[in-house]
Amino acid sequence: MITGTYVVHMLDTVDQADRIVEFFFSPYSFDDTRYTPGEEEQLRSLPYRALSGQVAVWYVTNETDEIIGVSCVAENRRVQLGLCGRSSRISQMGDCRRTAQTHG
Repeated sequence: MITGTYVVHMLDTVDQADRIVEFFFSPYSFDDTRYTPGEEEQLRSLPYRALSGQVAVWYVTNETDEIIGVSCVAENRRVQLGLCGRSSRISQMGDCRRTAQTHG
């Protein structure tokens, strides 16, 4: 079986942040788009917060340079040493684009 090639990138440019926001609101990211209060604004601002060092964001691209997943970590109020991972809805994304293309 031949598998696809995936590359993990750290977010570090405005163009990348724009692409991530576009991905968040594409049909390939979340299966449930009933956002909680403030969630849509958080998704729109999160990549740009990474550019200022408030969070760390990375994203995964496939062999055609399409974004297929995004994740992040940020300090929270309970951190004592270093950077703590914060689970979020963002980390739940998978390769939905490939699934959509191969299954209909």
